[in-house]
Order: sequence, then C-alpha cells, then structure tokens
Amino acid sequence: MLFSTEDCCIQQENEILALEAIYPQDFTYTENDENPSRYEGSLTIQISIPHEIMIYFTGGNNLISDLPLKVRHLPPVKLIFSMPSNYPTEECLQFKLECCWMQRDWIRRLEKRLLKIWEEERDVILFRFAEFLQNNTLDYLQVSYPLRIYDDNVGQTTLKALLRTYDQQAKNQDFVNGHFTCGICLEEKHGDKCYRLNSCQHVFCQICLREYFMMLIREGFVIQVKCPDPSCKSQNKLAKEEITEIVGHEMSQRYTELLEKQKLETDPLVTYCPRKICQAPVRKDSAIEKLCVCTKCTFAFCWFCQRTWYVILPVCFTKILFNSFLFIDK
Repeated sequence: MLFSTEDCCIQQENEILALEAIYPQDFTYTENDENPSRYEGSLTIQISIPHEIMIYFTGGNNLISDLPLKVRHLPPVKLIFSMPSNYPTEECLQFKLECCWMQRDWIRRLEKRLLKIWEEERDVILFRFAEFLQNNTLDYLQVSYPLRIYDDNVGQTTLKALLRTYDQQAKNQDFVNGHFTCGICLEEKHGDKCYRLNSCQHVFCQICLREYFMMLIREGFVIQVKCPDPSCKSQNKLAKEEITEIVGHEMSQRYTELLEKQKLETDPLVTYCPRKICQAPVRKDSAIEKLCVCTKCTFAFCWFCQRTWYVILPVCFTKILFNSFLFIDK
C-alpha cells in the first residue's frame, strides 16, 4: 500500500500531539515547514530501576577502592530525533541517544535495537522507543549488579557526584509527590506539606513538627528536641541546619543557646566569671589547679574563692578565711 507525503505529515502531526499529551514535561520539538525534516525534537526517558542499586566507579578521579554509591534513580536517556518527510511509512526517523552514565557500547547497542523495532513495525515509533527504553534497557543490556561504571568527567563535576545529586533530587521529588500519615496528628498529608527527619526518616506534617519543636524550645526542654515517634531508635541528634529549617533562625538560635547552657551547667570543670558585667562561662585551666581566665573579658581569678588571681599567695582566700574561723573558735 502506497502512502503519499501528505499521509506521512498527518501521521507525524498525530504522533507529535500524542507525545505532547503523554510526556508534557519531557517532550520538546520544533516545527519548520521549509526543512526536509519538518519536526525535530527530543524526548527524555526515565529508566525504571527495580530496586536500589550499588554502583562502583573506576578510572577518572575515583580510585577502584572508592566507596560505592547506592542509588534508587539514574539520570534519564535523551532521545534526539528528526522526522524525514517519508517517515513513518518508508523511512525511520533519524535519532541518536545520549546518556551521561552509559558506556558508548551500550548506547550503540540500544540504537541498533531501536532501529530493528522500527523495521519490524514500520509505523510511528517514538512511543514504542520510549516504552522500550524505560522498561527494558537494563535487561536488554544484561546489566549485572553491582553496576560498574567508568567515571569520566562531565564538565568539572565527576560522574559520581552527578549521580548522587540526581538521585537525591529525584528522591525529594518522589517525597513531594507522595502522601504520608503524620505521626503527631495522625492525618494523611500530601508530601509537600510534610517533613522527613534525616536521622531516622520518620515523617510528620510541617505544622505539627514545627509547633512541637517550638513548644519544647520555648519551655527549655531542648534535650527533647528529637524525633517525636516513641518507637524511634535513632540516637542521632538533629543537625542545627535541620532545626533551623523546621523552626526558623530565631528559635534555632535560642535552641543552640539553651543547649550550650545546659551542657555547661552539667560540666564540673566550668564556672562563671565573677565580674557582674561579664559572668561568661569559664573552663578551669587544667595546667594550674586554681587558675581560671575568662575568655570574654580576660579576667583571671581563683576557681575556689572567685577572687582576683593571687600569684604571690600560697593559699587562696577561702583557706585563709577557713583558718581564721578555726582560730576564733579556739
């Protein structure tokens, strides 16, 4: 059955419209009636990974002994295409694949496989290409795990750093798009209204977690500023940056001050500067039993009697007074 150029144009237009609807964020194209290839564009395809995988890097800036990277998402494959005037009935669209982490041999094998798919079907084919790349790439390439990748520099960023950044961004997007039950109010909330603690990965809605932490800080119970889940076994403290993100800079500053104050109050080697205009915490000089020097106002004083440091005296005022009382009693 013969098809005219006009028939090919109609099929191309329909394919473009369908891909726009299916991949609104990942499909781009340009149209130029004067070019032999009326439509040119690209399609970004996410490769499905069945589970978290371990990646080892060799060469480049990473030694073989480098720690591996565990990821749940890999950067996508980009399919760049142009549609000849007699596509799809007589000629396949012209295309090439780009992927930052794939070996060149893998890309060549995939391109040959895609061309074979068109030869078998001889029809509009971009959706079939995308479907194959998304669901069958790793199986077709017979990729074994852990995955081993040569680390070639991408600009000034190593491939390992690039994959780590992409995986974290993809995980964050998955979290934003998900739904979670808050461990405080027990209501289901959309991901963009929730917060996941870094230390234990427990999830709470942002409002509940912020109000809970702010109440603890206002009341001075800073030791209790940790995961609210009673079953949480994480012993890791929340980082200052994380607390700031949850309660804001002002409350985070108060949290830090109260935590430091409580730490000093329980430290047996810490006293306070006796000058009323200072009263900063001072740690005892371990080299000299009684000497304390305030790091804020540089005042030197005795640990025991809290008076100005007296180098010429063999004993401090506390002992002198004690001996005086003993003499009076006698």
